[in-house]
Amino acid sequence: MKSRLKLLLVAILICIVLSGFSFTASSSNIKVLLNAINIMINDEVVDVDNILYEGVTYVPLRDMSELFQKEVAWDSQTNTVNVKDSEDCNPPCHSGHLETFLITNINADRNLELQLILHNPTLEEVTATFDTKLYYDIVIYNDEDEETYRYSDGLDYATVIWDEVIGSGKSFITKANIDLSDPNWSVSELYKVRFDIHYEIKSEKKDYEVYEENYFMIQNEQ
Repeated sequence: MKSRLKLLLVAILICIVLSGFSFTASSSNIKVLLNAINIMINDEVVDVDNILYEGVTYVPLRDMSELFQKEVAWDSQTNTVNVKDSEDCNPPCHSGHLETFLITNINADRNLELQLILHNPTLEEVTATFDTKLYYDIVIYNDEDEETYRYSDGLDYATVIWDEVIGSGKSFITKANIDLSDPNWSVSELYKVRFDIHYEIKSEKKDYEVYEENYFMIQNEQ
């Protein structure tokens, strides 16, 4: 951490010099605030060193890039930093072309209805390719975060690949139902459901594994 802060401070000093500022011997010091800013990504605080100088926050490029699952490459011959999509990432690996949402509902027959929505917010059509061997998985955890249920829609004995063309502003919905009538399901306990789905975006030539989580509670029958 300390070494990164030193490098960050050196970078700021270089930027100041290159910006055309000049300092006399009596004004060669600058005042900065270290880690004065809380940085959040999707409402979660992340541990990234930062420096606040004259109202501008400076952060290490590599640290921030890796938080967004990007790779940072340095070309010493051209003095170029290249930030690019990572070849590997830990789920959820989201595509910039599709947003995901999970809707849960318990119907009158005590079935948990799940809808995982892939929404296209872009101005162009997006083609998502699905494979029956790696389609979707559902895991449910109890209030102690213990796995209590698992279902996989992947098929080991057959492979069917199909494309879904999702128009601009349109959505593709994957539905699943889970029977909660078994007495082993506890009433008034808060459960967490995780819905994983796998797909490929052909225009990116890249596979994605994304998941969404939601909560549900089984109520006493009146």
